[in-house]
Amino acid sequence: MNILVFSRAAWDPTNSLGNTVTNFFSHWTEDVFSHFYTRKSLPKNDSVSLYYNVSATDVPKDLFRKKRTHCFTKDDLSSLADSYRTAHEKEQRSIDRIHKKKSSLIYFLTEQIWLSRLWQGKDFRAFVKQADPDIFFAFATNAYLLWPMIRYVRKHTHAKIVLFAADDIHNRDLKYPFYRRCYLAPLLKKCICEADRVYAISDALCEKYSQLYSKDVHLLLKGCEFNFPVSQTVKTHLRIAYAGNLYYGRAEILAKIAKTLQTLNANGTRAALEIYTPTTVDETLDKALNVPGSSRVMGPRPYEEIKRILHDADLVLHVESFEPEQIDYVKNSFSTKIIDCLQSGSGILAVGPAGITSIEYLRQIEGTTVIDDLSSLEAELTTLIDAAEEIPNRAAAIRKYATEHHDLEQVQTKLRREFLDLLTSSEQSESDRKPL
Repeated sequence: MNILVFSRAAWDPTNSLGNTVTNFFSHWTEDVFSHFYTRKSLPKNDSVSLYYNVSATDVPKDLFRKKRTHCFTKDDLSSLADSYRTAHEKEQRSIDRIHKKKSSLIYFLTEQIWLSRLWQGKDFRAFVKQADPDIFFAFATNAYLLWPMIRYVRKHTHAKIVLFAADDIHNRDLKYPFYRRCYLAPLLKKCICEADRVYAISDALCEKYSQLYSKDVHLLLKGCEFNFPVSQTVKTHLRIAYAGNLYYGRAEILAKIAKTLQTLNANGTRAALEIYTPTTVDETLDKALNVPGSSRVMGPRPYEEIKRILHDADLVLHVESFEPEQIDYVKNSFSTKIIDCLQSGSGILAVGPAGITSIEYLRQIEGTTVIDDLSSLEAELTTLIDAAEEIPNRAAAIRKYATEHHDLEQVQTKLRREFLDLLTSSEQSESDRKPL
């Protein structure tokens, strides 16, 4: 199969997109992957042979520089490293400013650039022709980008459209100002209705989207790689590790945990938190998360190193915000980082509100510790630290569950078989398709 992966982020296991698609496709050695993405960073993976990278700022520039090319191969990556490093740093500074200002107008203007389809020029058309996809795979998000791409792929290739809903984007789109939601929500519906197959990351999201779009939506969870044994001992003072972004109110929860650990460590270090994140940390957040002797921001790490770090920790941490706005956004989502926790061989600590998918999923796994009330955070952490010798037994119970429910080989084999079934199917249900 020729598989075209479409996204904003580069295929790099240190980000959420790259982590997820690596998990799904890393061992599909019989297939050929191409990748279209829009952020200015170099990918890092062993799967893709052909890339196309164009950003929103590239689009107007291309109107005056017709000979620019955005297509490159895996053999070109080393020669592009310096230019992409500079471009990435510049882009990241712009993104940080936009996130800080939270100007919906800037987002609106960016979305109009993509909706214009000016980026679907000669260079782009040559890339799609060369990629010659049998399967077009994308996350069900950023419909202003996704819909123009689906229209082109449907018209100019024979590819089947496969979408994966990792978050409740419909719910998020409805919270935008009217002048954005009036087109984002309908475009998302078009994308999902046009797809040949739709997956979602949780049972709750499958059920919601099935009802909302009158579409069959199938559950797809990441698989675990059990490269490390279950931890047998705990350290003199507990090492707690968090690896992930600091968005959606998670930074505030990590700050509360850091402050609580500072209290518990008043008479000597009993436990310390390490935070591994690619998220930019401003001065205020730096002060809240870097607590001497109790918490420290460690920055980003390559994914293979992250897996080792999580294994070496006594406890791996998953957090979600207690803010009503954030709860509403993530309640049907299943964080992709949960799989990293499950496969680590370490104990798992989850802090977040009751009733959201990620927290309830972890709660039902024997061996995990779930704190769903911030007022009991200090007491619960004290109990956990006092009974630290029980963590290896808890980790063993978690491994048993992960082995039974998240075996990577089974996940990948089933997904690939379903892709092949799409290609070999002679009939397509008209009730599952809407005309362009």
